[in-house]
Amino acid sequence: MTSQTDNRRPYASVSSVIAVIDRARTMNLPETIDVGFMNVAGVDGQSVSRTRDALTFLGLIDEADTRTKAFEDLANVSDSEFPDRLREVVEAAYADELSLVDPKIDDTEKIRGVFQRYTPKSTTGKMVSLFLGLCKASGMEIKDPPPTRPVSASTPKREAGTRSKKAAGRSGPRSRDASGDAPSVLVHGISTEDIASLKKDEFEVIWRTLGNLMWLRLHQDADEEPQAPLSLPSRIESDG
Repeated sequence: MTSQTDNRRPYASVSSVIAVIDRARTMNLPETIDVGFMNVAGVDGQSVSRTRDALTFLGLIDEADTRTKAFEDLANVSDSEFPDRLREVVEAAYADELSLVDPKIDDTEKIRGVFQRYTPKSTTGKMVSLFLGLCKASGMEIKDPPPTRPVSASTPKREAGTRSKKAAGRSGPRSRDASGDAPSVLVHGISTEDIASLKKDEFEVIWRTLGNLMWLRLHQDADEEPQAPLSLPSRIESDG
């Protein structure tokens, strides 16, 4: 466990810490709480190192990331016993702070004043949020509960989702087929249903024409008079 006399306190998201603990309670607890285990629990990116610091401070893993007896006990107790066991862990880790403040009667500002002695000072608010969040999770009464947040899904994943949505938005306007079920992509007014109704030789001719049109538009000189777009029917009729 991290020494109570040091000048730091963890500032991980409480949801990340609880996510790792919950994961340990729903699957076999490995000898080492490594990055892979945290990723499976939904913790990644910068949250991994911060969560590791919190678990070490709480005495659930040692400096080599090996699980401790306290973590084994926490992972194996019944649901009814879990809050009491977690409270024991929290009270042992934050003994210094709990000797100075009582979350049940002291407001956030007073608690913040206790944590301001720790560094880095820019994370004081996060230290307090983790402390209060763990107290709340262990069943303690809290005068000013911290706001709850979902487990941090990794930033890269959120950005990837955003990029995918933007890419989808660039793929062109969409319309629905007659049944109203699945959207169909429109390319120059031609839908996927139109394309499906074409014979192979018809498709090749039209697709080649559309490709040439798109290429010409992309490569027009800036000072050239734009040409009028080819007039294509909104729906292509097939002889077959």
